[in-house]
Amino acid sequence: MGGGMHAIDRALEAARQPKQLARKFTGPLPADMLEVIKCAAGDEVTLTALASDRNLSAQKISDAARVYLQHIITHANGSDRMVLALPQNWSSQDVREHKRWMLKWLHPDRNPSAWEANLFHRVKEASDRIENGTAKDSADPAAAVAFQRRKPPPLRRFQSASSRPSAGGLRHYKLRKRDIVKLLIMPFVLAVCVTVLASFAWLRFGPQGGL
Repeated sequence: MGGGMHAIDRALEAARQPKQLARKFTGPLPADMLEVIKCAAGDEVTLTALASDRNLSAQKISDAARVYLQHIITHANGSDRMVLALPQNWSSQDVREHKRWMLKWLHPDRNPSAWEANLFHRVKEASDRIENGTAKDSADPAAAVAFQRRKPPPLRRFQSASSRPSAGGLRHYKLRKRDIVKLLIMPFVLAVCVTVLASFAWLRFGPQGGL
C-alpha cells in the first residue's frame, strides 16, 4: 500500500489482498481517511462519488471501508489517534468529524453484534481522551498541537498561599528551637547560681562567719 494512495484505494487493495491486513500500520494514515469512515457509515454522497470514479458498486466500496477500519481500530496498539483513524497532522475538527461518523457507523442500534459494540466503546473512549488532553499517544507529535494543550506543571510542595508557611512561621520555628535550648540550659545555670549563693552565705553567715 503505497504512501501516495488514497485511503479508499488502500482499503480496496486490502480487500483484494487480505494478507495486507496482517501488516502492522507503522506509517501515518492518509489525510483523506474521513472518506473511508463515511463509506463505512453508509454516506450515500461519498459512496456514489467514489464508486463512480472507480467503476465499482457502492456496496463493494462500503464493505472494503468497514473491513479496513475494523483492522485499524483492532490493531491500534494503544494509540487513540489510530483508533479514530486520524492522519498524522490532525486537528480538533478532524477529531469531531471522525468521531461523529465512526459512532454513526458502529452505533449498537445499527450494528447489534457484540464485537462492533466493543469497537463503538473503543472509539468513544479514545475520542474522549483526545478531547480532554489525556490521549494514549505520547509518541504522536500532533497530540501536543491539535488542542494546544501543554503538560500540566509539576505539583509544587505548597499549592496555595494558605498552605505555604510564612516567613513569620519560619521565624517562630527557629524561636521554638532556641526556647528548647534555653529550657535545657536554664536549670544548669540556676543550679550554679544557687550553689554560688549558698556557698557565699555559708562563708558569710556560717559558724565561722558568725565568730
